[in-house]
Amino acid sequence: SGSVVLYTYCCVFLAMGSYGQNVLPKYSWPVYRQRYLQTGYCEYSFLLSVQNSGGQCLLPANVSTRLQEIERERTVEEQRMKLLSTSLSKLSAQVHDLTLTVNGTVSGLTRLAAGQTEDNANYDDLTRDLANVTQNTETTRTQIGILHNEQRSTSLELLQTIEEQNQTIDELKALVRQQSHDLARLETLFQENNEVIQEQGQDLEEMKTLVEQQSDTISQYETRVARLESDASTPSPAVAFSAARTTPLGPVSGHTRVSFDHVYVNTGNSYNPADGVFTCNTAGPYMFTFFMYKAVEVPEMAVYLVLNNTVVASSFEKNSKTDDEFHYSSDMSGNSLILNLGVGDTVSVVLRNGDYIFSHDFDKYCTFSGFLLK
Repeated sequence: SGSVVLYTYCCVFLAMGSYGQNVLPKYSWPVYRQRYLQTGYCEYSFLLSVQNSGGQCLLPANVSTRLQEIERERTVEEQRMKLLSTSLSKLSAQVHDLTLTVNGTVSGLTRLAAGQTEDNANYDDLTRDLANVTQNTETTRTQIGILHNEQRSTSLELLQTIEEQNQTIDELKALVRQQSHDLARLETLFQENNEVIQEQGQDLEEMKTLVEQQSDTISQYETRVARLESDASTPSPAVAFSAARTTPLGPVSGHTRVSFDHVYVNTGNSYNPADGVFTCNTAGPYMFTFFMYKAVEVPEMAVYLVLNNTVVASSFEKNSKTDDEFHYSSDMSGNSLILNLGVGDTVSVVLRNGDYIFSHDFDKYCTFSGFLLK
């Protein structure tokens, strides 16, 4: 018998993946809660929820549902990978056992060949056994290759699924960021709208106050218009007087009321020519005028228009002596005034102490007049 050299070649493929990093960055806000799934290939982080600082979920319902589906799919892939790893371990053990068997068989054949003590029948049996072992080894190797191809195909599918899921997660993260930006913009807009509403409320209150004030003003004007219409519909009594002095007066000792004895008009009988006093019987605005002629015997003259006991207007005249230094020059002066009188008020003309006025029946220089304004 010759020596038989049997070469057995067994390959065992074990796929060991590196550990990946989290697919989601750690933002300070919103808060991402993560859970990690450890597989034989890669480490993946699943986005469970996105919450704001108040604990409210910012993810819409469709995004949350999609994340849950992704988590379930990854769980199924993890189980499949664990089953494939278990099958590969069992096949590796079988290959190891077959390798030991082949090595033992080769050792026995070598001893038989070296001793040349076995007959051809045993040699044929051993040759058939060796062929069977070789065929079994090839079959096992083929099965290992098939399993390896299946595992590679499964790994590629899993990697493709993971890439798709990562792309979906990136899209979801972009959607969450956009929604966070939109939420912040809406909060800002809401705050601005609240400020505008508050300002409008203040403006409305101011407008209400202004309307109330205008309503009061309108009411006052309506009252005044009604009073004016009533006054217009009620004819006012006519009151008027005009009188002149027919004699000189002065020089007087002490302030002296001037009487005007020649009466031209005395409508309403309110003027008394005996004492020169006008007494108001109808309230309203009155126009008064007076004119006085200074005598040549005095250098100055002052005349006052007196309402009750109060001087309300005056007239003053001052002249120098003439060329012969015997008389002072003479001149006239006067004044006019509108007074708002009440019933019982008195108006008169008063000559200052020491002064002197000149008038006579023919010229009638000194006059006093007044009348009620309609």
